[in-house]
Amino acid sequence: MKIKTKQKQINLHEAKNKLESHFPNYSFKIDSRNSLVIKKSLFIGANMTISDGKILIVGNFPYLSQRIVFTVLLFLLGVVLPIIVYFAFTHKHLKALEVEISHFLQAAYGKRY
Repeated sequence: MKIKTKQKQINLHEAKNKLESHFPNYSFKIDSRNSLVIKKSLFIGANMTISDGKILIVGNFPYLSQRIVFTVLLFLLGVVLPIIVYFAFTHKHLKALEVEISHFLQAAYGKRY
């Protein structure tokens, strides 16, 4: 989910602190200079990237190793079976987390139209 922001530059550490105070049961880890990993549970998480004037939140597995295993399973088992399992068990939870974080960030940093 993409959010256009009021200000051009947003401090990642400031955004992390706001998220930590509003969502104390989630864990947050700065992944790179402008990326934050949000972890709700072992398999439910999101990646947040801040760039010029926008914030991008994508529901995803919280660990790189989980993403690699899923990709390998796609190749080994064929595309259909892993995709069915993914949509049956994790997609709705990842999307819900993405929307929850996006609504908070939209209220905190988003443009008002």
